[in-house]
Amino acid sequence: MEINSFGEQLKFWRTYRGVSQMKLATELNMSSRNLSFLETGRSRPTRSTVTRLTDYLDIPHQEKARLFTAAGIKYSVTDSPTTTEASFLSFKQVIRQLLEHHNPYPALVYNAFWDVIDLNCTASILFDYLNKGDNIIEKCFLNEQWIERDDNSDKVLLSLFHEMRDDLNTNKDDRFLSLFRGVEKKINSFKHNHPPINPAICYDCVFNGVNLKLTSMITRFRPLNSLDLQGLKLELVLPNDLVTESFLKNLKSFHLN
Repeated sequence: MEINSFGEQLKFWRTYRGVSQMKLATELNMSSRNLSFLETGRSRPTRSTVTRLTDYLDIPHQEKARLFTAAGIKYSVTDSPTTTEASFLSFKQVIRQLLEHHNPYPALVYNAFWDVIDLNCTASILFDYLNKGDNIIEKCFLNEQWIERDDNSDKVLLSLFHEMRDDLNTNKDDRFLSLFRGVEKKINSFKHNHPPINPAICYDCVFNGVNLKLTSMITRFRPLNSLDLQGLKLELVLPNDLVTESFLKNLKSFHLN
């Protein structure tokens, strides 16, 4: 069901955060009657009311903007805590250090739409078909050629589907919904039972004729009230056997030769 009105969105986030009307009203020094009227659409909120509600419910930046729009109030970046340029650069440096320190194993960073925004040296060699700015869903998971040559595509797609389904709680952007529906369609086209979901994905990858056994894990950063940082995900890939471990440790020197 499409959630459009301010009241519907407010109720969704209040319920999602597990907060009762009475608790929310008490915490914000409002009457339960007033809050109920906001959720049913009988009352229109003021800018300060929307700000207090969205801040208390810790609603991500993008969804906060939707609530302001639904309330008929022009959204401004001053309505949300901002990330200073210095702290943003510091955050990017930390991410870059995480990527570099994960060498000689692959590591990638994705934004809320699963675009590759950074990757380390090993990932750029092993996954040479991926570049910064590429969308991994379009480039791989919705690519028939990739699916046909990957024996583990069902496991990978199903894991991605569940990751994206979780993202639906905070990302209702049309582009994201289109990507999600594409993955959902692929999942529904499988003619066999879905494999069980595991916290990490174990899969094989053939590189230069060598069969590599890998394990991939996705780490999510806590959603921040910053459009630049919201929804970032870090994928760490690790070897699953000694042969793969040895190969990855020597991959850079092999590549240079």
